[in-house]
Amino acid sequence: MIKSPITLQELKNIVENHLSNELDIMKMIFDLNNNDVEQFYEWYINHPFRKGIGEVKQIVRQTGTNR
Repeated sequence: MIKSPITLQELKNIVENHLSNELDIMKMIFDLNNNDVEQFYEWYINHPFRKGIGEVKQIVRQTGTNR
């Protein structure tokens, strides 16, 4: 069964939940000691998902300007 495209409101709800999770993660990072923060940052900036998301964001921006 093929699901119909997502509605704008559904997308907004998903993103709102995502942003809430990001705030929770920021709080957890804030509670770490400096050494752990540095190690986490190194892990994060080199993570393939983060790099891939950055590439997708560029594609979306380019697509949006070409409409």
